[in-house]
Amino acid sequence: MHALTGMRGVGKTQIAAAYARSRIEAKWRLVAWVNSADPAGVVNGLGETASRLGLGEPGGSLESAAEADVFTAGEGLAFLARRTGLADEERARELSGELGWLPLALAQAGAVIAEQHLDYATYLARLRASPARKYLGRVKGEPYPHGAAEAITLALAAVTANDPAGLCGSLMDMVALLSPAGVRRDLVGAAVAQMLRDVAGSLRQPWQDPIAARDIVGQIAALYRHLNPYLGERDTELSKNLLTLRLQAIECLNELSDSFSQVVEQGSLLIADSERILGPDDPATLSARAELACAYQDAGGLDEAVPLLERTLADRVRVLGESHPHTLSSRNNLADAYDAAGRRADAEATRANAAPL
Repeated sequence: MHALTGMRGVGKTQIAAAYARSRIEAKWRLVAWVNSADPAGVVNGLGETASRLGLGEPGGSLESAAEADVFTAGEGLAFLARRTGLADEERARELSGELGWLPLALAQAGAVIAEQHLDYATYLARLRASPARKYLGRVKGEPYPHGAAEAITLALAAVTANDPAGLCGSLMDMVALLSPAGVRRDLVGAAVAQMLRDVAGSLRQPWQDPIAARDIVGQIAALYRHLNPYLGERDTELSKNLLTLRLQAIECLNELSDSFSQVVEQGSLLIADSERILGPDDPATLSARAELACAYQDAGGLDEAVPLLERTLADRVRVLGESHPHTLSSRNNLADAYDAAGRRADAEATRANAAPL
């Protein structure tokens, strides 16, 4: 569910219409638009939506359907059976009762049971052993039943246990401190980019912990896929942070030395984006080009590596100077590539032209 708020005339209707059309094109089973201009409109809209979904009692009023906030026994048992694939109705009923038939809690429970291949009894034992009810005091009038917080806690524990880089826990900690009304996509993107930079900077060398390294690379690739359509041509701080992250991912893959095709694909896109956003002479653009050249060189693709290395060296000499460490690295890589290609004279000349330290 998504809600739009704002002053009159800011375009809420157009945004809602565009989103509704996109969900219809995505073939969602039901797309509902509830006008919240007044309480009656909310009740009617939610009531009609509930009816279309088959919720509530047959022949009941729209008001009663709109107020349906938990599963019926049949709905809850069917939901758990679909989520878990288990046929133990007695235990499913016991678990559902513990969670007050709350859809959110049952969704968390079903996901953990399915992911960890648990039976209902094992999950229920973990739920009851959770310390959440001890350190999360209940507020007067709290509508959620005992067990809901425990179910969410177990779900978070399952997610963080499968997150070697520690990103998911950091993200949840951050979101928990922000507005419960929701967080803008660009704000989340900026926060995630910064967290990824911090996590990537704290990791050991990729060869020391390849699982965590590959997890970070995958997280960076996913963040790029999600954010790229919204960045456009804008030279924003988020765009620059994302370029830095993508360069770190390429460097990581090069150090792991077993993902040549991935480096070529991601490296080519990174160079194009860096040239467009930062400029062709920016040090980060030159570093992206150097990483792609090294990938070709390590894979024996000298016909592709040598021209890239030659261009990168010339640009680094011009932009950074002869004695800069990056320039010296480019010179050494080019000389090695010349050697590998049988061009001994060119390799010796390249090394001889190195600036004295």
